[in-house]
Amino acid sequence: IVFLHNDRYIEFHSQSGFYYKTRIPKFGRDFSYHYPSCDLYFVGASSEVYRLNLEQGRYLNPLQTDAAENNVCDVNAVHGLFATGTVEGRVECWDPRTRGRVGLLDCALSSVTADSEVNSLPTISALKFNGALTMAVGTSTGQVLLYDLRSDKPLLVKDHQYELPIKSVHFQDSLDLILSADSRIIKIWNKNSGKIFTSLEPEHDINDVCLYPSS
Repeated sequence: IVFLHNDRYIEFHSQSGFYYKTRIPKFGRDFSYHYPSCDLYFVGASSEVYRLNLEQGRYLNPLQTDAAENNVCDVNAVHGLFATGTVEGRVECWDPRTRGRVGLLDCALSSVTADSEVNSLPTISALKFNGALTMAVGTSTGQVLLYDLRSDKPLLVKDHQYELPIKSVHFQDSLDLILSADSRIIKIWNKNSGKIFTSLEPEHDINDVCLYPSS
């Protein structure tokens, strides 16, 4: 288990408990594991994406993005594409094999619809891959955009209508559902039509959502 702390420390735990602790150069906000290369990718208050190789036990050369800062990241489990969401409202996609950027999505512009009331520039606050070609992106202004990676235009834009940052996005494949959450509500909706399946509004603020596999 890996823990990312708010003081730049990264803690590694094994079954017996605490194992090792190290630091990253800038404050981190999210991390993802790239299984084929044994690399941990860390994003945060920096334009760089830090790479920690767990096999060699050392940092590798970082990826240099065009963003001022990066908020979230994810690795596609099928083909290994790495994506990071930026404070400028863009998603940068990188090929870990060549360490080169292979795509750029301007989600901030695409998140604005005719019914949207946007008072600030949307930043990327959530990011999740599903299968080889599908990606969901959550914004700080409360929209969820569903993409086919072969297109720079979203298939669907779902507005939570609370103008709160999207904190978590998950896919429920057996029923073709998406679970998206802000601090106030969890909305469960059909990924093809956007039609609401149900909503959950707990008594207290939501920080994150974990979907149990195959449930």
